[in-house]
Amino acid sequence: MVAVTKTNAIFGIADNSIEKMRPDESAVTYIFNGYDGTVFIRGYGKLAWHGIPYRESKLQQIPKWFRQYPKNYSDFKKTTAKLYRSLVKRNIL
Repeated sequence: MVAVTKTNAIFGIADNSIEKMRPDESAVTYIFNGYDGTVFIRGYGKLAWHGIPYRESKLQQIPKWFRQYPKNYSDFKKTTAKLYRSLVKRNIL
């Protein structure tokens, strides 16, 4: 069993519940995405030791033009999105 504090790891604790292992959530950042592919940041939102904020605009994985539910794409957008995915998967974009 391992518990984690801001600066230490503790081995062999009896209660490994999340509440006991991480009681202070003040520096936790949540990153999640919407159905349209938009990336959101909530919580602390900064690099812990540098204090530099995360910017949602820099974390977006797909262009704004594609940010809608894919099943609602037009035929042209479906074809373009397929090409875009292929290029991203091959690290070309």
